[in-house]
Amino acid sequence: MTVAQLAAALNVSRAHLQRVFLRLVGCTPADWQRAHRSERLRMALAAGVPVSSAAFGAGFESLPSAYTAASAHLGMSPGTLRRGAAGETVFYTIVPCALGLVLVAMTSRGVHRVVLGDDAVALEASLRDALPAAALVRDDASLGDISASVVALASGAALAHPLPLDLRGTAFQQRVWRELQRIPRGETITYAELAARIGSPKAVRAVGTACGANPVAMVVPCHRVVRADGSLGGYAWGLERKVRLLRVEKLKTP
Repeated sequence: MTVAQLAAALNVSRAHLQRVFLRLVGCTPADWQRAHRSERLRMALAAGVPVSSAAFGAGFESLPSAYTAASAHLGMSPGTLRRGAAGETVFYTIVPCALGLVLVAMTSRGVHRVVLGDDAVALEASLRDALPAAALVRDDASLGDISASVVALASGAALAHPLPLDLRGTAFQQRVWRELQRIPRGETITYAELAARIGSPKAVRAVGTACGANPVAMVVPCHRVVRADGSLGGYAWGLERKVRLLRVEKLKTP
């Protein structure tokens, strides 16, 4: 459905529709449709539906448009996604840090996952579950510099230089994750403030969900978001780690 068709169905102008939609949802109607088509495609491919059926069933007008969207929004081709990331090589390492153990996984595009935990076997299993058919290669030496930067983050230090990232999510999630990276070290904001910053003040719950889906702990600092009453809210890797991160970041901030 085009923006003009949607505006006509609602009996409002295109400009009004664009403005209200952006405020309430956090993206334009076109961005929303692209993200949801890509998500429908991802779900169908993961369920084993043939690429052509999945593409047209998701609402794409052609296979080329589906391939373009999959590359942009899902980080891989439809065929690769259908095979559980078969053909993709992901390098990873697991190292100790101030918060226990941290798994750092990297694709050819950049850092793909940073996961905190206490058990190396469980961390490896979580990576296999996320990318069941990818070639997982442990390479502690090659990822030494990257993992050292992540370990420094766990101790409250700042990144010496930006890390290349390979973050795969919806358009809304990507907007939240970009804004999270703008929160200064040693500071916190509320979920409501974060929603307002991305232009969606009423999408507080969706913002919280996007924070919970953050695949790269500390690099995208979702731990710097708290509730309006000052309580911590949630944290995918445990509230104790969130408390420690906020404490050490505040102590090490000039």
